[in-house]
Amino acid sequence: MAAIRELERLGTVGSLLGDQRVVVGQLGGLAPLARRIVQSMRRQGAIVIAVDDPDPAIQAHVANRFGATVYLGLEARLEPGADIAYYATHAFQSAGGRALANRIAVALRGRLNAPEPQVTGTRSTALRETRMTAVVCSLGPVQPMIDGAALLSECLVGAVSEWAGSPSMAAAPTS
Repeated sequence: MAAIRELERLGTVGSLLGDQRVVVGQLGGLAPLARRIVQSMRRQGAIVIAVDDPDPAIQAHVANRFGATVYLGLEARLEPGADIAYYATHAFQSAGGRALANRIAVALRGRLNAPEPQVTGTRSTALRETRMTAVVCSLGPVQPMIDGAALLSECLVGAVSEWAGSPSMAAAPTS
């Protein structure tokens, strides 16, 4: 039943980034990247708020109250690379979250000077408690991510924009 409700909701998502209400949640260490993403999305017409709080439950609460159509969480990690998480359990997976996570992974592929981005279904707090399409991008190490914030922002905003055009369709894998 939850999967059917999600697919119905995805059918009403606007097809442009400018049609979206976005929460960019910064869980620690990546504030300059979050600011660039927010600025870029606003320039494209999206209604965007930034949440800079290390508590994922607070971030989910703010995203839900805001009525976001998409939540993009950012968290720092020590290891090189990117993990992009979407909500999934043994009985359910977020189709929109998985599609967005795959688009982000494709956009980041070959851009990080690090191992290939990994997409994973998880039950983390921010993903479990949000009521919209949600992903959390764990990026590291911090300094190279901050130094490359312009390129990373372009990749992430582009992926969200592509997702908005087809929110339940996963990006085609590339080799």
